[in-house]
Amino acid sequence: MSVAWKTLNIVGWIVTLLLQILLGLFLGFVFSVIGRSTWLLDFMSLWLGDTIGVFAVGALALLLRRSTQPKIYLLRLGATALGALLPIVILIVLVLTLGYESDVIQGRWGAILTMLAVVTGLAGFYLPSWLFKDNAEGE
Repeated sequence: MSVAWKTLNIVGWIVTLLLQILLGLFLGFVFSVIGRSTWLLDFMSLWLGDTIGVFAVGALALLLRRSTQPKIYLLRLGATALGALLPIVILIVLVLTLGYESDVIQGRWGAILTMLAVVTGLAGFYLPSWLFKDNAEGE
């Protein structure tokens, strides 16, 4: 792959991240979740978090793909996605039914479900290798 093509790919990733963040900020303004006075700080924190997440997760996924068997890799991918998305889907349903300003969301459940998504995502990542360790080593 030529240097120009690699540079174009990196620029494309950065532009894609910026478009995602701008769309997120726009929707935050529309739904009045993000204040108009803090948009620059919100933009920078979203950009930094997305950039680190994309490059770190991308590098980790490529490393794992090369170092694990396909069965364990697919189980890890599915279990991580399910573990991380299930609490977030529950939170979205609660927000849509009760409203964002609800005491349930602003109280404990918003933070609990967000942290639960992180914990269950990590558990989903490690659980397949723990459960199928003997089977994976025999393949």
